[in-house]
Amino acid sequence: MKTVFIVDDTDFILDILSLYVEEMGMRAILAETGPQSLEIFQTQTPDYALIDLTLKIGPQGKELMDVLKILSPTTKYIAMSGHSDHPIMRFPTTFGFAASLIKPFNNEDLKKVL
Repeated sequence: MKTVFIVDDTDFILDILSLYVEEMGMRAILAETGPQSLEIFQTQTPDYALIDLTLKIGPQGKELMDVLKILSPTTKYIAMSGHSDHPIMRFPTTFGFAASLIKPFNNEDLKKVL
């Protein structure tokens, strides 16, 4: 079973995304902070990681992805943000992400990147 790691500091978004992921037949692993993410990646190697670019407790966004990539280089990293004009959202591969999802997005948008 494929695994999707989701880090976002908004409970509602974590709840919705975990439902989307489970509806697709995958397992969701959730975190609310950068430090929580680092702890989880010590023992987990997810297939995908959805990372919110602006977390309240860092590291966040690109900095978090850079550290997680050291722990799990085979994971496909996807940036999430409500700021469509952010350079990472416009050019995700330039910054090391496989793709980006602009919030709000639906399960069909999520299916396209997973």
